[in-house]
Formats: sequence, structure tokens, C-alpha cells
Amino acid sequence: MRSISLLFVLLMTFACDGVEQYRKPIEDLSTDWQDLVLETTELSEGVAEEIKSWQGMYHSMYANESNIEDEQPQEVLDEMNELKKACLGHGDVYVEIQEVLDGRFKTIETKGIDIQELMLGLETGKLPEDVGGRIDSLSQYLDEARASVADWKDLMKTTKAACSATCQEYVYLTTSLDK
Repeated sequence: MRSISLLFVLLMTFACDGVEQYRKPIEDLSTDWQDLVLETTELSEGVAEEIKSWQGMYHSMYANESNIEDEQPQEVLDEMNELKKACLGHGDVYVEIQEVLDGRFKTIETKGIDIQELMLGLETGKLPEDVGGRIDSLSQYLDEARASVADWKDLMKTTKAACSATCQEYVYLTTSLDK
């Protein structure tokens, strides 16, 4: 009977040690996932604000059109149309970023469920057999997702600057025609 008790204690100690070796990597995954969710949410909200701002600028281009004389040289009208097309393209970029973020967010949520399952495994002392592979896979996903978010932030920043420049050029062009 003592040998069974001793075996049970050793088995439990080994099992707990097996779980404990994964505690920090799993907790780090959880923290990294939460940071990614926050960063992605903030970016998504920023893109939504930029879309609203862009819509205002784009619509103002057409609102100002009625103030411009009909007898402008064709080259001026062509330039105005090119600026409108460029502005429309900026809106397309914002919408594309938003759509990609929406799709990515669903995947982030799914990965969050996987991480929560690992956290639950820490609490219960029962991790899946392939815990190391899951940790590696989730870590790789989080690294790739963070890189993507950084790329989207850069794209949004570049688009915002280009959009502002296009609108300023349009305003300059149309106000110089009024004189």
C-alpha cells in the first residue's frame, strides 16, 4: 500500500512539474494575445474614424464642384477628376484595411479560445499532449499578426498623408479657379 501511495505522490509531482514548465510560456501567450486584441481594436477604431473623415473630404469635393465655373479648360477638369479618383482610391484602401481587420479579428478570437484552453489546463493540471506544438504554433501566429498590424498601421498612416495631400491640392486648385 505504501508503494502505491509513494507512486501516486511521485506521479502527481511529475505531472505538476510537467504543467509548471509550460506556465510561463502559456501566460506570456495570454498576455501577448490580450495586447494584440487591444492593438487590433485600436487600429480598427482608427480606421473607422479615418473612413468617416475621408467620406467628409470626398463629399466636399463634389459639393464644391457646383461652385466652379462650367467653362474651365479641359486640362483643369482632367486634373480635378484625377484628384477625385485618387481620393476615391484612398477610401478603397481604408475599406480594405477595415475588411482585413474584421477577418483577422475573427481569427484572433479563435486563437484566444485556444490560449484560454491552455490557461484552463494550467489551472486543472491537465495540458494536452501536444502542448509544446500548440505553444509554438500560437506564438508564431501572434508574431505574424503583430507584424501585420504594424504593416496596416503604416499603410493607414501613408494613406492618410496621401489623402490629406490630395484634398489640399484639390482645395488649392478649386479656390484658385474662383479668383
